[in-house]
Amino acid sequence: MDQMPLGKVTKRAINDAKQLLQKLQELITKLEELRRETVPNMDEIVEVRETIYDISSAYYELIPQNKFAHDAISPINTLNDVNKHMKMLDDLVNIEAAVKILLGSLHRVKEISPLDYIYKCLEVKLDILRPDEDEFIAINDYCSQTLISPNLFSYSNCSNYEVETIYRLQRRGEAGKLTFFVVCH
Repeated sequence: MDQMPLGKVTKRAINDAKQLLQKLQELITKLEELRRETVPNMDEIVEVRETIYDISSAYYELIPQNKFAHDAISPINTLNDVNKHMKMLDDLVNIEAAVKILLGSLHRVKEISPLDYIYKCLEVKLDILRPDEDEFIAINDYCSQTLISPNLFSYSNCSNYEVETIYRLQRRGEAGKLTFFVVCH
């Protein structure tokens, strides 16, 4: 997974590849179960392995791998391999979104601050807490108690700190989740 195929795959290919990985996950689990049987059915094991090879090949057609440019392609035949490839696909999706947001912020730099553009795209609200607000007081008290405790941190000159600003960050939908959590507990 050293090199990801940036720019070589479409969103549809990524979604199709994820479906193939889910099929591989099911087949690998089935293969492990077949191998654990007291009398393994070798014909069924061979059939599942061949299907794993075929789906692995289809996956590599959708998501080309630079590391196999001069080497033979090895099939995806462990759950660990499936998880690595699934993470790579998730990373590709995240990188694509980040690149689009950053390019959009640069494109509109004369109209809006790039940071404000990014916060709006991510649907994040950022507010400065006033020193008299309960949240500010609670966080400030926590910081002073934590930094003074010799067991938790070993910073030098911690007793001379002063909190200047605390930001409240809210992402879309988080307030409702927190309310649900507080009600349930």
